[in-house]
Amino acid sequence: MTPNGRNVIPGQVVFTAGLRSPDIEILHSMKANFPRRAAEACEELDLDFSSQLVGAYEPPRFDDACVGAVRTAETLGYDWREIVSGASHDATLINTVVPSAIIMCPCVDGFSHNEAEEI
Repeated sequence: MTPNGRNVIPGQVVFTAGLRSPDIEILHSMKANFPRRAAEACEELDLDFSSQLVGAYEPPRFDDACVGAVRTAETLGYDWREIVSGASHDATLINTVVPSAIIMCPCVDGFSHNEAEEI
């Protein structure tokens, strides 16, 4: 954001949009539609818009046996639910070499990727 003031109307804003889906067709559709839809929204507000793709990868499919092992948490009295992160965690890359899964733990009060995070 330029000029980088909290209470200043910016002359320019730069941001990153993370488009995520476990379904590759939906992901391709989002990637194709985002620039057009964003440009249309900006045009309605008389704003300029430009974008560039800075990275993309197909959603990982984790090993069924590993995911099944994680699901056994329920038998130990723990609550669980299946979620789609879409983030590029280490397991995403490791999964291409050895069977993998991810266990995510909720943060206190929902604060994640923040200085206030507590887990």
